[in-house]
Amino acid sequence: AAFAYWNTLQELTLRRRLCRQLLKNIQVALQCPEVASAGLAGTFQGPLMDVLKQALEQPQKVGLSLFGTAVDIVSNLIQDDASRVPQLISSGILPRLVAVLNKQTMRSVECLSNVPGVLGSIALHSSGEEFLFESPHKPLELLTSTLVDPSFTPIFHSAQELSSSMGSSMDEIL
Repeated sequence: AAFAYWNTLQELTLRRRLCRQLLKNIQVALQCPEVASAGLAGTFQGPLMDVLKQALEQPQKVGLSLFGTAVDIVSNLIQDDASRVPQLISSGILPRLVAVLNKQTMRSVECLSNVPGVLGSIALHSSGEEFLFESPHKPLELLTSTLVDPSFTPIFHSAQELSSSMGSSMDEIL
């Protein structure tokens, strides 16, 4: 029984690593100017969208690093074309993202680095701004509270530029 447990744990770790690598590859591709100019971000549909939704729905299950990468992908999709915000709201991507944001899901450098940027990207579109301000989950209040919460100090110390980048993102949002 112990052997089966370790095999299952190893398989889960390998699957998580594969999913993280897949999302990292997509993230790098979306940041490439050639991809943006060719409009290939629109190909992020079907099974790839399902992987993104899974990473956004269950951040504790997939890991906060993978969740942070998924948040960055959403941010890149929006920055490529801000008119995608209503589509991402109606497809459930942005509601899922905002619904899972809390102090537990923010406890990684990747999340603290990427969440302010995606919220800023969402706020660029009028429907996105309305979505953020009307959200019962209050993502902007969450960001503010993480900046002043002493339990986040070790994370901020581990990445020196994190505080200033979060502050800059908050300025853009407001």
